Amino acid sequence: MRCTALAAALLLLVVGVAAADPPAWACGQLTDYYAKVTTECAKPECNAAQRNLAGDILVLDFKSYGTTQCQGCNPAIPATCCQACQETDGCNAWVICTNKDGCGSGCQAYAKQFSAPLGYSDKLPHKFWGNWGSCQEDKWRFGMCSLKVVKDTANPPVPADSKPSDGWVSGIVPKASIDSRCPPNFSAKTCKSCLGTKNPELCVSCVKSANTLDAASKCTTCASLPSAEGAAACVKCASSPAPDCARCLDVDCSDVDCLNKRNEDASKAPNLGSVDRCFACQAADASKAVACSSCFDTYTVATEGRGSCLSCVAGNGAAAASGCAGCHGQSVSNKGRCLDCLKRAKNQADGAGCGSCSSQRDAAPHAAACHECVLGAQDDTAKGLCSSLDAGSSGAAAAEYFKCLSAAKGSDAPYNCMQCYRMGNPASATACFTCLGKVGAGNGIHCSHCWSQSRMQEKKAEGCEQCVIGKDKGGGAGNDCWN
Repeated sequence: MRCTALAAALLLLVVGVAAADPPAWACGQLTDYYAKVTTECAKPECNAAQRNLAGDILVLDFKSYGTTQCQGCNPAIPATCCQACQETDGCNAWVICTNKDGCGSGCQAYAKQFSAPLGYSDKLPHKFWGNWGSCQEDKWRFGMCSLKVVKDTANPPVPADSKPSDGWVSGIVPKASIDSRCPPNFSAKTCKSCLGTKNPELCVSCVKSANTLDAASKCTTCASLPSAEGAAACVKCASSPAPDCARCLDVDCSDVDCLNKRNEDASKAPNLGSVDRCFACQAADASKAVACSSCFDTYTVATEGRGSCLSCVAGNGAAAASGCAGCHGQSVSNKGRCLDCLKRAKNQADGAGCGSCSSQRDAAPHAAACHECVLGAQDDTAKGLCSSLDAGSSGAAAAEYFKCLSAAKGSDAPYNCMQCYRMGNPASATACFTCLGKVGAGNGIHCSHCWSQSRMQEKKAEGCEQCVIGKDKGGGAGNDCWN
């Protein structure tokens, strides 16, 4: 009887001690909005442990960028957070919050140091979130996956206040170069990708200088291009967030088949020829970078029209070149008239406007007058709005609109012209345009309210206009005249 009682007491003691120990993290219970519940836990080489790790931040929250650089990798669980670290150059430590109520504290104070979300093309380190990251009250959000750099991987720094029950899970994944041609901090994936390109040395140099999360995918493309000129411009682009060069990288690669092939092996991507032509154009004259990439906009220029578009870019100054894509658009009926407009372009706003007048379907019937609007307008915003015509516009309505834009000065004035043009009633529009000539641009917006069809029917339009004119002369705003 005594033995039985002693055994029971010992059992209760063991259970009590076990209950006091922190529970092992349950990978299968960690969920993510964009993935099914998974039972996959971190692999042995991830060296996972229930603790937080200090060290330098490489990426605050890899999950906050939505999609990831590693295929099928969504770092909502320890296994995939570790994988993200393994495939990110420079990372040798990963930390993830597995507490659904959030981990630690001090998140709000940290966030106040920064203002704008970061993207894949921003330089590392990323010490702030991407577009989909934030605090969980004052705690660090559940599922947050931080990638870090630890100097002493044998004795990694652990914050003094870190407790297993906090919910942090972390691990050390030391990098080991798979080839002497790659730096030791390169991931095996990046090294292998670079070595498989036409120019491995260029690829490695490009990744190092770019220093972004998407550097490997860009640089492997650059190092696979057939021409030296194209490759050089591409490498420059890899280190720049400029959208015009980024468009060159994505030329002819919007379908799933191309994207998959490029992700598997950039050196065998089916769009390398087009990418090379785009970058070679930019290499010839950096001031025409936007014009070059515009020739590859499939929504404007047909594939068979790219050659003539690129010739247009090469044969014109930067001002005229900005309209080449528009003049070679698929819907342009009078290319010669458009090219004549480009010859008279004084700046890039002129050139872009010439192209828009010819390529925008609703503006095309009034292309000749639209071109004169662009070349005669004093304001760049006004030049851009010349082609913003509605379907079926009459010549008279378009003429009033163009005249207004040609005289518009200041940031508000061009939009006041558009408000009058889009009133839907010819009499209202004409009276509105006349009103604009009597007041400053700041009060011009009230002209369209005064001369609305309902106020004209109620015979209140003229009184409203006189009120706005009076307010304008006195330096006031005309809101009260109609509101």
